[in-house]
Amino acid sequence: LFFNSFPPMFCGLFYIIFLCFVSYWIWDFIQDGKFRTYLP
Repeated sequence: LFFNSFPPMFCGLFYIIFLCFVSYWIWDFIQDGKFRTYLP
């Protein structure tokens, strides 16, 4: 991935989406009490 070729806002948006996905996975893991496999 060549992030230096993208605008900083694009990187920030990608990072926020990634954090949201991870946070959702962790929250679902806590609620379910077991691991799940999420495929994009």
